[in-house]
Order: sequence, then C-alpha cells, then structure tokens
Amino acid sequence: GSLETESYDLDSVAKELVGEGKIEVDFGKIMSNIDKNIDLLCKYNLNDTVLTLKLFEKILPNINEMVKLTGMQITEVCRTTFGQLAEQYLMKNIQRFNEVVLNRPNYDSMNYRRMQTYEGGLVLEPEPGIYNDICVVDFRSLFPSIINAYNICPSTLTSDSKNSYESPEINGEKYYFTKRYTGFVPELIKDLIERRIKVKDEIRREGKDA
Repeated sequence: GSLETESYDLDSVAKELVGEGKIEVDFGKIMSNIDKNIDLLCKYNLNDTVLTLKLFEKILPNINEMVKLTGMQITEVCRTTFGQLAEQYLMKNIQRFNEVVLNRPNYDSMNYRRMQTYEGGLVLEPEPGIYNDICVVDFRSLFPSIINAYNICPSTLTSDSKNSYESPEINGEKYYFTKRYTGFVPELIKDLIERRIKVKDEIRREGKDA
C-alpha cells in the first residue's frame, strides 16, 4: 500500500524501490532460435534474480521489525494479512495483562457471525459541482483512536452503566466499557499509535537532513 506504482510486477516494483528494472527482450525472437540467444536468455534470468535479491535486502529490515513485534516467523509475516498481524501482536503481548486468549470461533459460529449485519456509519454521497470554502478534516488513526479513547475491549465490557463509556445502539442493544481500568486492547493500541508517530517524526527529520 505504500508503493506509488499501480502494478506489482517485478519491473515496476524494482524501479521504484531500487531504481533498476528488468532487461527488455523480444521472447518471440529468442524462442525462434534459442541456441543463438542462450546468452541473452541467461542474462535476462540472472538480472531477474539479482533484482529479487536487491528487493529482499531493501525490505528485510521492515520485515524483521514485524517479526519482533508479532513473534511470527519471517515466512508468515510475508504472507499474512494486516488483521492477522494485529491479532498476533495482541496474543504476543496479552500475558502482560494477565489475560487469556479466547478460542478461535468454530465453523458454525463464523457462519453465524457473517449472517449478522448492522448499520454502519453515515456516508454522504457528494453532489457534483464546484464548491467554495472547503474544509478538510483528517483524523489521525481514527478507529484506533476511538478504541483507545473509549476503552473498547473485551476485558472492559460491563453491565454497569455508571462510570462507563456508552456505545451507540447496535441492533437495539447498547454496550458499556468501564472507566475503572484500561483494557489490554486500548493499552496496546496506544503504544502502537505512539510508536507510529515517533517513527513518522524520525522519517520526516531524516528527510529534511538528507
């Protein structure tokens, strides 16, 4: 998601990250006389291998940081989704809060959850036209910040409506999250947000000093 290229083929990614690209060849001509063009074909394949290695060396530091954060193997970090990375991060750190990891939902439970729907946030469709005095508001880490601000966590759910944060009504039911203590999810999210801000500030400073 951080790449500017719209294509994720080796040539496009390598040009953006390492400033080099694939060797352009006419495979029709090569295959019509493979013996005569064997050297060019070997050079083409070798260049692809070198580009792949350079890309790996370029992104390896980021992958290693994800391994440290989540405790996952490097092969898993490269293939998993952002949601799974977040889940693994929570499980890796949950012991600090004396909490127990819940069992994964079984097949029937997952199907039942998929069938349950609720109304999401209000989205207004813009009307085409020219507007004056436009104001753009960008909330930093909106959803994580909401979780952190209202202490939303399985460990903070309570039936006591006093000294609690009250959720909007969802399918006719409201939920309450205690204010008496901080849940492990908001605490870990707060740590991630602070780390993210720190890293962005460091990147911005290095960019100015370069």
